[in-house]
Amino acid sequence: MIGRAKRSRAFILFEMMFVLSLLAVFGLVAVKLMVLSLNVPKQAAERHNRVLRFDSLVTRLREDAWAARSMSTPDDRTLKLEFNDGPAVTWKVSDEKVERTADDSKTSQRWELDEKVTFNVQPPVISLNVKEMAGEQGTLRIVSQRMMLEEAHR
Repeated sequence: MIGRAKRSRAFILFEMMFVLSLLAVFGLVAVKLMVLSLNVPKQAAERHNRVLRFDSLVTRLREDAWAARSMSTPDDRTLKLEFNDGPAVTWKVSDEKVERTADDSKTSQRWELDEKVTFNVQPPVISLNVKEMAGEQGTLRIVSQRMMLEEAHR
């Protein structure tokens, strides 16, 4: 009878090292994917808050512009609005912050923004120039309804 060759039932060292290295790679990928997926809700919430802050600023600027009797920009970071029935309002842009101050008030409103904002006025239109962190630029035009009506009646 011819002897049969015995089969080895154990793993050799090379096979064991290969399996462990595959497990390590899969483990690293899984941890990285988990960290990224945990950051998504946080980033979404931060972006949502930035949008709400900017929307709040634009809403308040629109309210002021709507009733403005006159508007001027001493420089591209300052906007002055005057009204018939109330104190003048000054909007000032400084480092990542926009501030609104009424001339007869010691209080002011502030908005922290990540975007760069500048003003340009060609009555009755205020142009709000916005440059986002990503480099995208846009212009938002806000019209003084009072000034438009006054021009129409002339």
